[in-house]
Amino acid sequence: MSGRVRSVSGEAVLARAYLEHAVHELLRQPDLNGDAIALAARILDVEDILSETMGAAATVPPCGGAAQFVTAAVYHLVLAADPVSESALTELQQILVEMHDHGQR
Repeated sequence: MSGRVRSVSGEAVLARAYLEHAVHELLRQPDLNGDAIALAARILDVEDILSETMGAAATVPPCGGAAQFVTAAVYHLVLAADPVSESALTELQQILVEMHDHGQR
């Protein structure tokens, strides 16, 4: 998350890239009760919404576990400040709460 100014769509593209990392991290975890898979599916739904209007995701470096990736995505969607990003933010904020409740990292 550099200090460079990016276009609105550029921020959403970065957010999608972080969401891809979050899904990957969630699917790598042992998941005895299915929480990680359910969260990954919800993140994929958000990513799909973004992809309909934003195109391909950017490439971003790893920044930690799944929760850190979702947090980075939220940051970039806040900067994007467009209607698609705003609807995605609501779902991602709920996902973050659930990730912390289930101990996902």
